[in-house]
Amino acid sequence: MDKIRKRNPQAIVTDCMSCRLQFNHCLPYPVYHPVEVLARAYRAEQP
Repeated sequence: MDKIRKRNPQAIVTDCMSCRLQFNHCLPYPVYHPVEVLARAYRAEQP
């Protein structure tokens, strides 16, 4: 968690539900599944 805090990311991406729960509990950054990131990217490309 300290390494992630030092990086100060905009968001965290993980496909592991246990990791996602821990990140949400311990860190102030949004946590996404890789498919959520892809879905956002595809929506952003639509006119």
